[in-house]
Amino acid sequence: MKDDNVLVDLRHQNEGRAAQYDVFWTKCNEFIAECSAVHDRRHGDSEISYMATAISVRDMISQVKQKCPPDAPIPSEAWVRLNFSPKNPRAKVSMHYHGKLKLKHVVQKRLVRKSHPDEHYCAALFRYQRELAVKYRSHSVFISIDDKHRIKIGEPGYPVAAVERGRQVIVSQSQIFAVGDHDFTKFSLIPSVVLQINIPENFEGSWYRRKVLIGLKDAVFQSSSPLRHASELYGVLTETLGLKTILFIYCDGGPDHRLTYVSVQLSLIALFLNLNLDFLVACRTAPNHSWKNPVERIMSLLNVGLQCVGLMRTKLSDDFESAISNANNLQQLREAASSRKEDVASTLKPAIDLLKSIFIRLELKGEAFDSYAVATDEEIHEFWSVLLLIDTTVTMDTTTKKLLKTKTAMCKFIEHCCQVRHYSFQIKKCGQSSCTICKPVRMDAQVFETLAYLPDPIPENDDHYKSFSEIYGQTTITEQHRPSLTRQVRRKIDFTPSQQHVKNVGMLVQCEECDKWRLMFCRHKLNRQEVATLAKCLDDVSYTCGVLFSDLNLPGRLNGVCVKDHACSDHIEKLYYSCGFELICCYCAIEVMSEGIVNLPMCTDCKEEGKTPIKRPKTKDTLKTCGKNYV
Repeated sequence: MKDDNVLVDLRHQNEGRAAQYDVFWTKCNEFIAECSAVHDRRHGDSEISYMATAISVRDMISQVKQKCPPDAPIPSEAWVRLNFSPKNPRAKVSMHYHGKLKLKHVVQKRLVRKSHPDEHYCAALFRYQRELAVKYRSHSVFISIDDKHRIKIGEPGYPVAAVERGRQVIVSQSQIFAVGDHDFTKFSLIPSVVLQINIPENFEGSWYRRKVLIGLKDAVFQSSSPLRHASELYGVLTETLGLKTILFIYCDGGPDHRLTYVSVQLSLIALFLNLNLDFLVACRTAPNHSWKNPVERIMSLLNVGLQCVGLMRTKLSDDFESAISNANNLQQLREAASSRKEDVASTLKPAIDLLKSIFIRLELKGEAFDSYAVATDEEIHEFWSVLLLIDTTVTMDTTTKKLLKTKTAMCKFIEHCCQVRHYSFQIKKCGQSSCTICKPVRMDAQVFETLAYLPDPIPENDDHYKSFSEIYGQTTITEQHRPSLTRQVRRKIDFTPSQQHVKNVGMLVQCEECDKWRLMFCRHKLNRQEVATLAKCLDDVSYTCGVLFSDLNLPGRLNGVCVKDHACSDHIEKLYYSCGFELICCYCAIEVMSEGIVNLPMCTDCKEEGKTPIKRPKTKDTLKTCGKNYV
């Protein structure tokens, strides 16, 4: 515009700015100098254990602020971050860093995701669930739940890393962050995380706001189970549910959240009755897609806090130490400490208190994390006893479909009030005043009349699913469009499977979705050490039908072990019965007493359901030398 008056020299604003935060930078460097790393215990008695520098930039500012005088100016998080040392000095972005603090901030890499034929179907179901929650927002509570990976607890005097090696944290450039890296520890803790989601006013709003609660459980005597999860959830929701009568739950497909399991269904029914809800909708992710669960984002925040500690238990009396000294696995530890539950709680209490003090320093969208009490055995039993109001013959051992069929009153309640699907489980009162099966409705009658079950996704012509508004309220919808029901399976093995190939491995692997056993093949014979190594590798693998062993990157000659590309709807392979393994139903994999001559074995329930018999192969040779190892 050829007017030099529009140009303003702002450099005078820099006067005195360079020294404005000098006090903070000085205290910050003192804080860094005081905090060191955790050195490896293998160097002898001279090693020293320290805390890492900080959980996050915000946490570091909070700690340094306490060391500064009250009137000292404190810089923003962004300005502190720009005074770090650049992660890559050769990158162009490094010119923006000032390097006053000898720190680096490195973000953890993402994990590899695997595909599943139902992933699009489950994504549509999750969208329907959220849209239904928005529709009845004033009456609803939405939670996302999951367990984090176990945290190892080292022996007295030998701390181990709270997270696996290879993760990064904010530490001084001159320090090394290292702890004991032993793979085997006797004790461990299971963090259970509950995310209470603030339902937005519309679907496009944020689904990652509100409260995060964490419970730390001892893996020995407080193992995760559906009933324990539901009991703890009852304690959490009792304080926050208020007058709301609709509960939405989203979880992954772990054994303690598998909605097709009878134990999970009965636990949700107990939660429904204890809270006196009008409607409960529980959905889950597709296999290998737990990252879709909103609470999974919280796990990365927990990892940030866990970077800064090495954990070990407290040493107790010689009696206790000698009782557990020879326990090499969880079962042996439970047997050795069965009469010493209080001692187990005492030896782990310092580690639990330390982790709780770290977790409550974390935040989600400005709201601090909180912890909840783990349910005791007495609380779990009291929580479960509400099921006796429906059926007095139900016991805590009723965990199979076969046993459930003998409970007439409970089966009647499930048929009357529940809708069971592979990826969802819903409970809804009928709303009839004359009904003797469920309780009266608590919400407004006019609102309840508009309430319907969550619909199953229906595909459109363009490989997408119909919108929620198009199909909500329809009563004729079923899950017949679930892709895994009609999926065509490809063998994906570069040789023809035979009995000898099964004998070379001598092991089976079980799908966590359908509980069916799948054969493992290999062209060459595995020796005893390779079989033990394979079993150890598979202990940490959550196998579901459709997962190929080529994705596991097994070591050495084990990379030749393979399994067919199955779907959960596939029956047990015919070759299974030719190899001399235990007799099981070819459809549901439960044990049967007699073997069919013309057809593959079937249980009574599958026969009553009218499932088609499957003919045996022409040859009926058995392989008695094939081992019966199951993983």
